[in-house]
Amino acid sequence: MREPAGSGTLSQQQGEAWMRLLVVGVQVAAVLFFSAPAVAAKKTPLSWQASGNRMALPTAHLSLSKTAGPAVMTETHEFSHKGEGLDNVAQFETADRKIFGTVYVYLPAYPDAALTAYQTDRSIRDRFGAITFTDQSVVALDGRPGTVIRLVYSDGRAEKVNGGEPVATAAAFLRVSGWIVKLRASGPAERRSEVIAVLDGLIAGLRIDKGAYVHRVSLFQLAAPCPAADRPAAVSPKTEKTSARVLGAAMNSAVITIDPKGKKDDLPRPFPNNGLQPACVRGTVKYGDSSIDLLQPVGSADPDTIVGVINDAGSMLVIEKALIPPGYDFKMTQIGVANVYGSYDAIPSVTQINALFSGTTTEGTARQASVKFLATGDTRMDIVMDGAK
Repeated sequence: MREPAGSGTLSQQQGEAWMRLLVVGVQVAAVLFFSAPAVAAKKTPLSWQASGNRMALPTAHLSLSKTAGPAVMTETHEFSHKGEGLDNVAQFETADRKIFGTVYVYLPAYPDAALTAYQTDRSIRDRFGAITFTDQSVVALDGRPGTVIRLVYSDGRAEKVNGGEPVATAAAFLRVSGWIVKLRASGPAERRSEVIAVLDGLIAGLRIDKGAYVHRVSLFQLAAPCPAADRPAAVSPKTEKTSARVLGAAMNSAVITIDPKGKKDDLPRPFPNNGLQPACVRGTVKYGDSSIDLLQPVGSADPDTIVGVINDAGSMLVIEKALIPPGYDFKMTQIGVANVYGSYDAIPSVTQINALFSGTTTEGTARQASVKFLATGDTRMDIVMDGAK
């Protein structure tokens, strides 16, 4: 609701919004101005570091054993973002090169272990066909219960994998501070026990640095669909409050990577909180040759967040309730960056989002801000006010 013209006082809603902005600003300032210099002073290496029978990734606060069941580590490298340390891979093989294990460690701008498991599951099924779970559970990591999503699949087939013969595959997922860790193992179906041994060896060999925060997780909980009416939302016009709105949207993105500070931490955890919050599909949009499910919390007619997972490598569509109301902010997140685009007076409809992705409309597509996350723990904001519409 807009403040009446000429009013010299803040409404209760606006006052609460500015208070939220102040609280979030203090939290973000702690990340921007206090954490980064301390990390920079230590000159933490951005790449994998070998030490005896272990391989460490200091920026992600973890290390791996060089053996995982019957497999041994054969290679470590950056998968993308060369030289930035944002997307790291360790590969394992058995001596006969029949069974493979992979550890991906990357820094997405919207980190969530359950969403990563959800989209990876979709990718696995697209590749291997009509497979099912033989086991799905949440297990402990390094003495921390309830922190790893573990998925084991029935045998599947892929034309270009194992000569088209049946394949056994398994995966696991966790979140360490702002980092996502994804573990994969695969091999011939007749050697299923060895494939599972590689996955469990990867989990058992993973160590987390003292003081690093490992988030509790749950299996992704997808309830019955919750379709929303396809009513278009209006793009918010540029006003004297636009600067504060864009800053608030950028701050919201920075807060997502902040770890909980204990029981007195009143910052809401981003949906779906690594699977602890049930989700439902409010609609589906087209993205290139694929489709994206728009996910929201169950039982909410006015959700704070809607998320669409674009791929299993950290790219997402995020629609968030604006920190400075009214309306919602439209964002796209990837590894290392969150981009803030248009603001709407309501949640954009499926038709509108399809039009944005297809390029048939450009309204609300100008980038207004970027929040960049560095492997060192630093966070940078780039506000582009000329693009605010």
